[in-house]
Amino acid sequence: MFLALILKPVGPAPAVFVNRHDTFGGKPVGAFPTRILAEGSPVRCQAIMDILSLVSNKTRFQILCALHEDDFCVNELVEIVGGKMSNVSQQLKSLSLAGIVTRRREEQRIIYSLTDDKVRNLLTYLQQQF
Repeated sequence: MFLALILKPVGPAPAVFVNRHDTFGGKPVGAFPTRILAEGSPVRCQAIMDILSLVSNKTRFQILCALHEDDFCVNELVEIVGGKMSNVSQQLKSLSLAGIVTRRREEQRIIYSLTDDKVRNLLTYLQQQF
C-alpha cells in the first residue's frame, strides 16, 4: 500500500527491473518494470522515511498500536507498553510533535489519540498482514 505511493507501473518508459528473486513480505515479487515518480518523488520519499523512522522505535510502535485501538492516558499506556513513565512520555512527545497523536485534557488526565490517517492506515495494513 505505502509502496504504491512511490512506485507506479509503466509501459515503454525507462524502467528499473526488480530481480525475480527479490521478495516483499516473504513473497516473490517477480520481474516487473517500475518507475519512481519524478514529480514530488523526493518529498514523498522523505515523508515515507519520516513515518517509518517514527514507527521503527519499539516503544513508539507499541504506543501507536494501542492508540490504534482506543484513546489512552499516559498511565494506561505505561501499563500496556510495560515501560517507564519517563520513556513513554518522551515517546508521546515525539509522536505529538510529529503530528501523529494529539492530546486532550479530561479533568485531571491527559488523553492521547492517534490522529494521523496515514499511520492509522499503515497499522491497519500491518495488522492484516500479520
